[in-house]
Amino acid sequence: MLARFAGGLGELLGDELVGVYLRRRTSSSMLARPPKRLLEAPYRAYAVVTMCRVRHTLESGDVVSKPEAARWALEHVGPRWHDLIGRAAGYGECGYDETVAFVRETLASASC
Repeated sequence: MLARFAGGLGELLGDELVGVYLRRRTSSSMLARPPKRLLEAPYRAYAVVTMCRVRHTLESGDVVSKPEAARWALEHVGPRWHDLIGRAAGYGECGYDETVAFVRETLASASC
């Protein structure tokens, strides 16, 4: 599947290497440009579902939609985050402190 997603790159490298490439690009992109603007009130839910997507890509090497990533996250991240992710998936209100904490934890996992 990744080979189709990545086009010519996937045909040359195959799924396993494309997954490694996506993990590295996601990780380095997140570290180079932390999503500061996304922490403003109107963008917090978007930031949370984006972090779910980043976490999914880092773990699987695959890119999925934000709703699919949020569903995945509910099964793969600690219960501490379930309420936040549920609200964010419905584009409800997400608090500043909890959003910052989720982003920081995601960035910390990306830097490993």
